[in-house]
Order: sequence, then C-alpha cells, then structure tokens
Amino acid sequence: EGSTVQLDAAYVGKLRNEVDKGKEKIEEMEKTAEHQALAYAEMESRLRKEITSLEEERAKLETSLSSQQEIFAQERLSEVEDLQNKLEARDQTLRSLKSTLGELKEKENLLICKEEHIDKLKKEVDVLN
Repeated sequence: EGSTVQLDAAYVGKLRNEVDKGKEKIEEMEKTAEHQALAYAEMESRLRKEITSLEEERAKLETSLSSQQEIFAQERLSEVEDLQNKLEARDQTLRSLKSTLGELKEKENLLICKEEHIDKLKKEVDVLN
C-alpha cells in the first residue's frame, strides 16, 4: 500500500524558491558561458588576423632582405671586377715600364760603349798628334 507523505507548505515554498534560484543561477551561468564563448571567438578572430598580418609582414621583409642581399652581392661583384680591371691595368703598366727600363738600360750600355770607343779614339788621335 502506498503511503502518502504530506509536506509542509512552508517547506514546499522553500524548495520551490531554491529551485527558482537554481534556475536563475543556471541562466546566469549560461549567459556568462555565452559571453565568454563570444569573447573567446572574437579574441581568436583578432589573433588569427594579427598572425596573418605578421606572416604577411614577415614575407615582405624576407623578400626585401633577399632583394637587398642580391643588390649587395651585385655591388660587391662589380667592385671586385673593377678592382681586377685596375689591377690588370697596373700590371700592364708595370710590364710596360719594365720593358721601357730594359730598353733604356740597353741604350745606356750602348751609350757607354760608344763613349768608351770615343775615348779610345781620342787617345789614338792624341797619340798621333
């Protein structure tokens, strides 16, 4: 046989009040969770945009750096070529000067020989006089 339990009206009112407070608390928590989810979604979107922007900036900087490195390498290559050309020109000048010096020494030796011959001839003329 089922037994019936009688509850005091004040107790039932208290239970209903606790249930209502619990429902309100659940609603508040759901609203808070919705706000947090929205805030997190906005934050995620903002961070993704910032990451994309930073990646684009990085790509631009890498391209710029690569371009600058290429320009720098070309400038250094040009400088090296210029220096090689100058060195080659100086080497040519040095060879030319050495050749000229050799020719001058030959002429000097020839002149010395002629002077010695002239001196010898002068002595012979002096002896004849």
